[in-house]
Amino acid sequence: MRGQISVEARLRGSITRLKKTNKKQQAEIVLLKKENAELKERVETLEVQFKQLQTLIFSRKHSGEKNDDNKTPKPPRDNSSYRRPIPKPEEITKIESYSINDCPECNTSLILKTEIVRYIVDILLPTISPETGLVETPSKTVTKQKIQKGYCPKCQCWHIAKLPVHSPPAKDNEVVLGPGIREFISFQSNIIRNTYTQIKDELTGLYNIEISQGEIANILEKTSHKLAPEYECLKERVKQSRGCHLDETGWQTKKEKMRISATSER
Repeated sequence: MRGQISVEARLRGSITRLKKTNKKQQAEIVLLKKENAELKERVETLEVQFKQLQTLIFSRKHSGEKNDDNKTPKPPRDNSSYRRPIPKPEEITKIESYSINDCPECNTSLILKTEIVRYIVDILLPTISPETGLVETPSKTVTKQKIQKGYCPKCQCWHIAKLPVHSPPAKDNEVVLGPGIREFISFQSNIIRNTYTQIKDELTGLYNIEISQGEIANILEKTSHKLAPEYECLKERVKQSRGCHLDETGWQTKKEKMRISATSER
């Protein structure tokens, strides 16, 4: 009996040890699975980075190959990204209201009247005060315009309130730059001969107005027609002048130095 009891005890001890070993191994398996998942995620990340490096190093720009078959088309830019942010209420310096009640063509009362709200950001150019004789500090203005529009049942079309002359078409929640900013940019570019970066920095520093170089280029392109008459006058003055002067300029052609001498006609 003693031998049988000792055998049973040894078997129970072996079973207990096996259970502990099995439990320990199961815990290790769980840990290894977790480490395996982390390693798999790192491998996937490294594969993506490796592909990016391959594209960067062996791109068509470096290899000189021109193949646009696999080129992914660039998605079109959203129109909302071109808009300037709407000014905060505390930034508004003036409110203008433009109303309309009757159709300007048939005098019929308008229906379905709604209101368009837009903002005009502008600047006051530096001026000399008549009282003190000092240059007044430049300032920024933000005008909030409330513009009514309505539908004419007789003409079957929409009509909008009359706006000031040279005012751009009204769009709801639009922020436009005023004529003062356009004049400032035109003066800085054409008269002072400042670069786009310098104009941008001056508007930011003097008036706290953020503007992109592309927006400056668009403004100069739209205002260039105003300088056309003066440009043509200058051309005619040069043509009709009694004399001209050529400065002495040298250049090199086929390793041979050539020079044009100064000449003048009167």
